[in-house]
Amino acid sequence: GNFGGLGNVRFRELEKALKYIKVLKRHGQDAASLHRISQVEDIHEGQRCAVFDRDDWFTDTMDESCEWNTQVAMHAIDTAVQEWGIDQIMTFDEQGISGHPNHVTCNTFVKEWLAIRSQQPSKVIPAYKLDSVSVFRKYLSFWDVFFTIRNEDSQEEAPHRLVYVGHSVAQVVRAMQCHHSQWVWFRKLFVLFSRYSFVNTWTQIEKKE
Repeated sequence: GNFGGLGNVRFRELEKALKYIKVLKRHGQDAASLHRISQVEDIHEGQRCAVFDRDDWFTDTMDESCEWNTQVAMHAIDTAVQEWGIDQIMTFDEQGISGHPNHVTCNTFVKEWLAIRSQQPSKVIPAYKLDSVSVFRKYLSFWDVFFTIRNEDSQEEAPHRLVYVGHSVAQVVRAMQCHHSQWVWFRKLFVLFSRYSFVNTWTQIEKKE
């Protein structure tokens, strides 16, 4: 995101965070890098992670009237799935956790891509959306684990779901500290008190959505 003109800074911070959580290797001559791309054609098999550097296509903004480029997004998802051998997609749900319009748009793009892919069943892969919860549960911290367990037990015919329970909030804090420009007081409180630092639930996106 280039919000506030901090695109270059946030790119380096993201790369640092990815290395910390070992998505990217930190040492050795074969160390992977975070790639900055400006065209879909720049996506290729040898990459591990990439960031689109195109404000004209994907503007980082809270303005709901600002639309992202749907055609490019569909092409990018399709290309990344093929080039990187992706077998599942993880995205936000319709509320985008915080209501951020960019988060919501990510969900819309993935659902549109699935709808197109459903015409070729052999090429469909599962996609999951991160569940938004009520404000009450959102700030229950670790205690939301018990609400999550109760809800999972009560849903007999729920769609396929994934539940992740974190084991170290300290690791979450250290990863977030890599994003120094974003590590402001309200995000510090969010990391400490949000249930998302401890438990995340994902619901499979149905093709008919």
